[in-house]
Amino acid sequence: MPNKENFKKFHIENRSQLQNDVIQSFLKQEKNEQLLAKVLVNPSPTNIEKLDKEFKEYYLKLKIIKYISSLIHFYTIDFDKKNNQRNRRFMLMLDAPKYESDDSSTNLIDVQPSKYTTETDYFDSVQSFQETIESSKLYNAYQKLTSKQKKVLDLIYIHGYNTNEIARLYKETPQNISNIHKRALKKIKESFEKDRG
Repeated sequence: MPNKENFKKFHIENRSQLQNDVIQSFLKQEKNEQLLAKVLVNPSPTNIEKLDKEFKEYYLKLKIIKYISSLIHFYTIDFDKKNNQRNRRFMLMLDAPKYESDDSSTNLIDVQPSKYTTETDYFDSVQSFQETIESSKLYNAYQKLTSKQKKVLDLIYIHGYNTNEIARLYKETPQNISNIHKRALKKIKESFEKDRG
């Protein structure tokens, strides 16, 4: 351990740096405090390098933790916004209050048993591509499609049909179904580019 005078002198000379929360939390760990003590007793390049390496690793861990927590924070905000947007777009009658004169937050959906037990059950019950759209730009672009283009997209992306199966269903050629599919995607892409420009 350094003698008390060296330690005191170090604290006085580096008072402002030692007020930093990161440095304080770093030095709270006994291993790091011992490394600092070694440097104060014997400031050899090896000891300084060890202390420096430990601090860099510690600081990197702090940055990663901060990044992950920020990521989680902003992801939850984004998820909440998308969820609220979807709920506003597809408002159900069940979201209405239980009674017209009822001021409580209880609505009809709260008193109805859910028919879906898992998220997979929900997605298995999805009937159209429109139900899965979360982006307002994509939703607006989708609304511009013809009913046949929408139906082809539903059959391909929701129900997993291929162009041959859809062609048999509509009694058309697979080539025609493929063209309808391509035109629908092109129309959506053009609508996106128009919104961007």
